Amino acid sequence: MAPPESDNHSTAGLATAIRVRKEELGMKRKDLAERSKLSYPYVSELEKGTKEPSARAFRQLAEALELSPTELLALSERYAGAPSGSPMLRQVLAGATSALARTEASIPSKVAERSGQRPETPEEQGALAELVATIVRRELEAFARDVLPRLVATELRRTLTLGVERDAQS
Repeated sequence: MAPPESDNHSTAGLATAIRVRKEELGMKRKDLAERSKLSYPYVSELEKGTKEPSARAFRQLAEALELSPTELLALSERYAGAPSGSPMLRQVLAGATSALARTEASIPSKVAERSGQRPETPEEQGALAELVATIVRRELEAFARDVLPRLVATELRRTLTLGVERDAQS
């Protein structure tokens, strides 16, 4: 499978797809470079959208991201309409990452408060799972309540503006 055609949208789409998938897998750029057997600077350029991969590099990236080349291409095309510099995408990723970091940071203290030791019985594990679910649910609710409406409104205005500009050019 060949990489996306050479244009700014597809390069930006691939860059965004790489970043999003890498984030989903909890990988750092260094991890992606190692797993794909590509150099760190090359992966950096691909992730920034300043370079287009060769067909071989595209396959290696897809494999490292646990996708088929076709899946990576489809993901790239999906993000081609949302440039890598999209404020909405950056804010969504930053919000999700910070919510996850806050949740992960609070789990050890909550476990310590609750039991003072590692849960061993199925009941203790169930209680911990319930606690984690509650914390995650609260963080997601706060994100949906406080951040998401603003992001959706901003992106909707941007999309409508682009649509009006395209119609005017036609």
